[in-house]
Amino acid sequence: MSTKLQGVVIALVGPDGRHIAHATCFERGAPAGFNMREAQESRARRALGGEVMHALASPLLADAISHYHAEQIVSAMCERGCKTVMIPVGHDE
Repeated sequence: MSTKLQGVVIALVGPDGRHIAHATCFERGAPAGFNMREAQESRARRALGGEVMHALASPLLADAISHYHAEQIVSAMCERGCKTVMIPVGHDE
């Protein structure tokens, strides 16, 4: 029995269009009230914050920043010209 691969890839690109960081989620679980894709997008966004911190900050600082604060920093970056791009993989549109 084959299982269809389904997940999401999220990337943060700078104002100049260059890749800064990316994250993925292919976990199949979803909490009550969310479908699988919504849950994957949420997990990928959370993971992106950590990836951005590791891409742009020293390891000591990146490891000290909580997921919440990392997400807030990514949000602030998006307010200043960066963009996130969510790419569904294997999901029906």
